[in-house]
Amino acid sequence: MFYKVLFLELLACASLVGWRVYQALPTTTLAVGDSVVALKTAAPRAARPAVAPLPAGSLVFPVSDHSVADVISVFGDKRGKTRRHQGIDVKAPRGTAVVATVDGFVERIREGGNGGKQLYLRDARGRLFYYAHLDAWSVAEFDAVTAGQQLGTVGDTGNARGTTPHLHFEILLGKERRAVDPLPYWTGA
Repeated sequence: MFYKVLFLELLACASLVGWRVYQALPTTTLAVGDSVVALKTAAPRAARPAVAPLPAGSLVFPVSDHSVADVISVFGDKRGKTRRHQGIDVKAPRGTAVVATVDGFVERIREGGNGGKQLYLRDARGRLFYYAHLDAWSVAEFDAVTAGQQLGTVGDTGNARGTTPHLHFEILLGKERRAVDPLPYWTGA
């Protein structure tokens, strides 16, 4: 149990701070009269690289025994006058297993608002995967999970109440949680 908690803490810290590789600073000598002083000069700060997108085919589809053929709403669809859909909706019968798309840990479980029963999964590279409108959860916050492991079940909670049961799924990148289209990760498009 201790190692599991330690692993999760390290994973959380790495995702919040980001991995950094430190290098030795170059030494510059300064001669003043007969004295020579060695100075450490500051290394230029490299720009932090953007979070790289996942390669196509690298994610498990988030609804068990379903595929992109079951997507009923895609990234960018209009939602009212000004809002756009930030993920995909996957139609499935209520109670169908919702699974982890990658190895990672359950960062947050929440109930309420538009998403109803929601779950946030974070992978080791800091990417956040958002699942919404769940009927039930099968995991707890901070649980380590493997790709394909059940996280919960499809439902119609939140603003989906009374609609066709479906999973709303998003991929969010970086500190700003920039939503990206999930479909290319299964279609290669």
